[in-house]
Amino acid sequence: MPKIEFPVKRLTYKILQSWSALTEKSVNDKKLSQFKTLGFWLGKLTIGRGSPILIDRINIRDILVNSYTHHTCRLPMNVSVVLKMLELIGQHKGIFRSSNPWLGRILGTLNEL
Repeated sequence: MPKIEFPVKRLTYKILQSWSALTEKSVNDKKLSQFKTLGFWLGKLTIGRGSPILIDRINIRDILVNSYTHHTCRLPMNVSVVLKMLELIGQHKGIFRSSNPWLGRILGTLNEL
């Protein structure tokens, strides 16, 4: 499976980048469910294995801030997808503590919103 893991991650990042560009009119319940599933899948491939989601691939904090400042109606949708990505953090207590800078920035942003 190592040969297939990198292309699958790359495709997942690409699809989730397109999620951040969607308008609220183009997102229905089915698409939201699909993006939540992809967010959970990406979380399983990264956080589930003890590594953070790469900021140069998908910047979670910027997506949340932009959805708040520009598209207020997209904020609940984006938060639900991000929470699915972060769902597996509890399994890696040694790596993802509150003192982790990557996690701290995302949780701080969620707290402010």
